[in-house]
Amino acid sequence: MVNWTEEKIDLIRTLSQKYSDSEIAKILKDTYPNEEFSRNSVKRIRQVKGIKKKREVSLTPQINIQINYPEVKKKILEWLKEDKLSIGEISRRLDRSKETVIKMLDALKEEGYEVSLDEETKQAELRKAIKTEFKPIKYQKLYRTTYKIGLISDTHLCSKFQQITLLHTAYDIMEKEKVDFCIHCGDLVDGWEVYRGQEFEIFTKGIDEQREYAIKNYPKTKKFKTYIVSGNHDYSFIKKYGYNIVRAICKEREDLVYRGEVGAKFEIKDVIIELLHPTGGRAYALSYKPQKFIEAMAGDIISQIQTKKETKIPQIFLIGHYHSSLYFPYLGFSIYAVPCFQATTPYLKARGYHPSIGFWIISLSVGEKRNCGIIENKYYDFSSEVIDNDY
Repeated sequence: MVNWTEEKIDLIRTLSQKYSDSEIAKILKDTYPNEEFSRNSVKRIRQVKGIKKKREVSLTPQINIQINYPEVKKKILEWLKEDKLSIGEISRRLDRSKETVIKMLDALKEEGYEVSLDEETKQAELRKAIKTEFKPIKYQKLYRTTYKIGLISDTHLCSKFQQITLLHTAYDIMEKEKVDFCIHCGDLVDGWEVYRGQEFEIFTKGIDEQREYAIKNYPKTKKFKTYIVSGNHDYSFIKKYGYNIVRAICKEREDLVYRGEVGAKFEIKDVIIELLHPTGGRAYALSYKPQKFIEAMAGDIISQIQTKKETKIPQIFLIGHYHSSLYFPYLGFSIYAVPCFQATTPYLKARGYHPSIGFWIISLSVGEKRNCGIIENKYYDFSSEVIDNDY
């Protein structure tokens, strides 16, 4: 004879939403081992109390459910309070089938617990109370490796408007700041016949003369290396004569490392860097073209990931050519427009461009996930220190 207490009737009311009468009887029998329950007795009390079922027959196969429901409920809630768990993990911990676990989660939800199940990841989660106390993470410990990098561009050696004294000053500062390496974003020399009238703006015209001038006069250092790509002015010798002047200069200098034409992506000391020396004029806003380059690069990265190609995502994106200075984070990248070491030429003046003269020293703290969490920028503005006829 069963003593139908309100506790048992409430349990039947909850379980009836998901379980068949036979399954409910087994759960009751396991929960109250001193009393006898049967499918008919459950059905009878349900009818007497007006408890309706969502379905009379279980849509899942009949399984041997022998669970101490209150105890299992307590365990599941304790686990989910700590963190979300997959159905498989709960099944393993309880030593029950996944179907049984899903039924138990449904029962908890019916009782009013905010339990949700992600259909894609099959993870169960318990909605928790809003936090009122917060413990700061040890942020500095996440980023243990710090690098100092010098950023320069558009030195235009052999131009009558070059600022080679300020360039030597920049290298002196970088040595004192103990940078790990320097990056040059192109236009090492001024080239030849890049635009009409350029021949009147240079003091050394031939390939051999510009190469030898750069080898001899570009700042030398034994403290760090400078990684460099060729820009559109350097490329003028390739277009006209098939001669890569930047590669030739780097071959004669141990402290200069050639990285490619126009742009490159490479890894130095755990830092992945992409740099570009584009062509064309400035946009109406300094950030417009860098934004477009980043959006295009992000599209390429997504395509590579979708085709399961090995993808190295750069942390730093550098842009030369525009003779402007700018830093902004965008779409997870740290973007730098790198200034120049050339004063205003007649060509630039006619187009209303005023160059930014100077360089960057940036400090990057790289974490275990190769993300740059702490970035400190130092911009050295030499625009007011222009030297006339610095050649």
